[in-house]
Amino acid sequence: MKRFAIIILVLLFSLQSVYSKDSSTQPSKISFRSKVYDWETKKFIYTENHTEHYKDGSHIFSIIEYKDSSGKTFARKKIEFGKKRTQPDFFMEDFRTGYLDKSVLVNPSTQEFAIEHRRSESEPLKKEKLKVPGLVVVDGGFDYFIRDDFDTIVSGKTIKGQFLLVNRLDYFVCRVRKISDSKFQGRDATVFILQPENLILRTLADKIQVTYDTKTHRLLEYIGISNLRDDAGEDFPKVKIVFDYPKGFLD
Repeated sequence: MKRFAIIILVLLFSLQSVYSKDSSTQPSKISFRSKVYDWETKKFIYTENHTEHYKDGSHIFSIIEYKDSSGKTFARKKIEFGKKRTQPDFFMEDFRTGYLDKSVLVNPSTQEFAIEHRRSESEPLKKEKLKVPGLVVVDGGFDYFIRDDFDTIVSGKTIKGQFLLVNRLDYFVCRVRKISDSKFQGRDATVFILQPENLILRTLADKIQVTYDTKTHRLLEYIGISNLRDDAGEDFPKVKIVFDYPKGFLD
């Protein structure tokens, strides 16, 4: 039960950022990366290499390449924000094992999703169509979920959404709340936690903690279960992810 709850938390959250400066000066493509460390050993594991693509000031899609310590790409994700920004289409594949997750919003008016999951290359591809009520959050749409209601959460209120869980072909309610004001590498920061609304799952599952820049609302740090399995394809390790933006990006 605990492992199920932990997996629920991680797979609803893929770290994704949104550029917020004036569209007249905004480039069409922005690249940055985040460094991932094992939470227990503190050792560096891999990097997430982000490329965000924009058109007329709108975030259209992102590509994330996951690279090991030698620089080899071992997984890739594409996230498309053209329909609803909290409900992007996405496709992720881990080339080491054949692990695969996919979600497509096939009907925005009814919030119907076509989702696919495969645990490994040797196992069958599972498919499902789901209609999800209320405010729905999918994968990298989590960042928009927080940013759209940033002031609300900072004021002390809790926000909730239906989180699509692709690997379980299901969805559940999750909540986000502020836990503290802080400093991160000299910048004013705000710390939030993400937990299931269900009391039993909330008791069993490790929380996800995210730190945002208070001024720009950019994601600075993530602490929680990785959204990728380990090299053996058996477990989702707990990690700390630190975002490394270009010089001046947060000014």
